[in-house]
Amino acid sequence: MAVGKATLLVIDDDASVRESLAGYLEDSGYDVLQAADGVAGLEVFYADQPDLVLCDLRMPRKDGLAVLQEVVDRRPDVPFIVVSGAGVMSDVVSALRFGASDYIVKPVTDLAVVEHAIDKALERVRLLHENNTYRETLEDTNQRLQDTIETLEADLRAGRHVQQSMLPPKPFQAHGLNADYELHPSLFLSGDFVDYFELQPGVLLHYIVDVAGHGVSSAMVTILIRNEVIRLKNEWRYKVSQHIAHPAEVLAHLNQELLRSKIGKHATLFIGILDSLNQTYCYANAAHFPYPILKVDGAVKALELPSSALGLFPNARYEEFTLNYDSEFAVAMCSDGLLEINTDQPLADREQAWMELVSACDFSVPAICAQLRLQDIEESPDDMTILSVTHWNRLRKDNV
Repeated sequence: MAVGKATLLVIDDDASVRESLAGYLEDSGYDVLQAADGVAGLEVFYADQPDLVLCDLRMPRKDGLAVLQEVVDRRPDVPFIVVSGAGVMSDVVSALRFGASDYIVKPVTDLAVVEHAIDKALERVRLLHENNTYRETLEDTNQRLQDTIETLEADLRAGRHVQQSMLPPKPFQAHGLNADYELHPSLFLSGDFVDYFELQPGVLLHYIVDVAGHGVSSAMVTILIRNEVIRLKNEWRYKVSQHIAHPAEVLAHLNQELLRSKIGKHATLFIGILDSLNQTYCYANAAHFPYPILKVDGAVKALELPSSALGLFPNARYEEFTLNYDSEFAVAMCSDGLLEINTDQPLADREQAWMELVSACDFSVPAICAQLRLQDIEESPDDMTILSVTHWNRLRKDNV
């Protein structure tokens, strides 16, 4: 049941769904406002200032994504839960990226799930408000905190050392394969991570991770993921399991492990296996964005693969794809912090500029970093990571 009496706004063009939700939530102790489409919903939102918005994604006049963007722009402190049909998961990924607090899949057979999502979102807001109040009183406790600073700094240095020691050596060159990366953390501890290793000569597994948030808890998730991947590799080596050879199975395993850990963090991850012997590329995606950039026999494109992030949904499913190439293959990926360098441009323009930059630099990480002038960026709002893996059946000189 709801704590206190919050005001909710339910926006859905399906009157039966809207009224059913409203009736249930009113019985649960909420004040509920209703709107039949996005335009009317925004009018109610501005007039009545609800504490939370529950909104369908597919509606006439103004869809749920447009409503979400306006609400987040005007009132980022108001939780926004999207309601989506099971067939439009790409819209859900976009909604989460634009700032949605949570999502619910239609048809809603158990309204208690809706109430739980609302309670959780409102509780998160309450805690944020409490944290803001708490920060206003920190000046009175600064003196006591001084005694612990040296210990905390030592712990952070140890954590950074552990995290850095897990990164693979770079650049990697063996059996015609090349791999390189750059990781530029926004804080002392990074929520980004990359790794690659040969499953056998000429077969390179590689992945990039972007954990939500920053700091110690995010770094713990990167350690958990890396250790689980290594465990799967050892199980494959000793013929205990074949999971590591199948990217989608790796993602399913990591999703369950992250949920079981109860750290409360989710992560995006793209994983691929490049087989230079058979000239195939097998890959799977767990909501990682921006999408990887591929070059296959001269053709460059973005590899758009909407899916579920790790650590959010126990029943998440991950698809696996395989492609063949004849003469050359390259893939470059980055964390979304790289697109925050120039926020004056629309997101679609930044994605296009990233693809053009990767292509112009011929997938060379040093050349990309030089063009972006990453060495000159001392502080950034998010971690920035680039990973490139190539198999060139030709002589090549890096564009540095």
